[in-house]
Amino acid sequence: SPVASLAAGGLAGAATWATCLPLDAVKTHYQSDVAHRTYRGACRAIFRASGVGGFFAGFWTMVLGGVPRDAACFAGTEAAQRALALRRMPQAASTAARIGFEPRNS
Repeated sequence: SPVASLAAGGLAGAATWATCLPLDAVKTHYQSDVAHRTYRGACRAIFRASGVGGFFAGFWTMVLGGVPRDAACFAGTEAAQRALALRRMPQAASTAARIGFEPRNS
């Protein structure tokens, strides 16, 4: 259903940001400050300055922007796949009948 697709896309988007944001925070600190010569040094600096929460700075901003986008993208992809499958089904059914394929009842 469209609601399920929207929910699945939104949850997938939030999970993506929760996973990637700490890595992105380290990368951004590493690139923006010449004092951080290693990624480990960038991690230490973030942790010393802000604790674990420093790795998730901006999380809610990303979620508020990303979740609706990801939900719409996922639902749109699902709808397009359904629409294309409906257009191909008559041809697939006639091809299956021609080669003697009988679908199983499940």
